[in-house]
Amino acid sequence: MMKKVSVLLVIFLTILSVNPAAAQTSKCFEKGNILLNPGIGIGTRSAGSGFFWPNFIFSADFGVHDYVSVGPYVAAAFGTNGRGALGVGARSSFHWWQLMDDKVAKDLKQDQFEMYFTVWLGAEIIRVKSNGNKNNAGGFDAGASLGFRWYPNANERFAFYGEWGRGPISWTTFGATINLN
Repeated sequence: MMKKVSVLLVIFLTILSVNPAAAQTSKCFEKGNILLNPGIGIGTRSAGSGFFWPNFIFSADFGVHDYVSVGPYVAAAFGTNGRGALGVGARSSFHWWQLMDDKVAKDLKQDQFEMYFTVWLGAEIIRVKSNGNKNNAGGFDAGASLGFRWYPNANERFAFYGEWGRGPISWTTFGATINLN
């Protein structure tokens, strides 16, 4: 009997060592993650822009805590008649959905879905052309947004994301997230 228990224990420990995911629940976000977030913004808010300039946003999230990430961003918008904007800076996100899932008894599907709150600050350079004159302006810019990520089929490497609020250059951003871990 003891020999059977020992063999089963060795098999179980071998399986856990080969597949560490079997030993713990996977999370969308945790300390040590490196996430790359290319996206397209809708609702440009720069330079009297009109609402639908195409704009592109790229950010990175470096997990410094199970619930906190920090990283850089760069955003660019291209409008008509030589108008445009460029924003660069830093962002920090609080991944509160992960905290909620860790603290409540119910399964909030943290392996497939997460929500987070982001604050950012940086600089924005705006180029406006009106009446044949080109004017450049720039300055400090800051804001906050609410975001979500969905990892299809609990895929740990790829997700879709969306952010709403006063983000860099735009009011709304949609894109993909690539987890480098």
